[in-house]
Amino acid sequence: MHLFLPAFEDVPDPRAANARHDLGELLVIAFVSVLYGATSCAKMAAFGRAKENVFRGFFKLKYAVPSHDIFLASVK
Repeated sequence: MHLFLPAFEDVPDPRAANARHDLGELLVIAFVSVLYGATSCAKMAAFGRAKENVFRGFFKLKYAVPSHDIFLASVK
């Protein structure tokens, strides 16, 4: 996971200033979930929850795994 996070460091964050979830963590969870076959924001969130213990080994996840609404809002 530490290999992926630096790849997203230079991505500009278009979200509002009050966004809670770390953009890098959000993007890595989305990326890995798509590699595992996720085809929607709901499936990305479900994958993140299913693998939360793995992601917590690498990320802070200060506000838990993002919900499907967070993934959806981040792609708009």
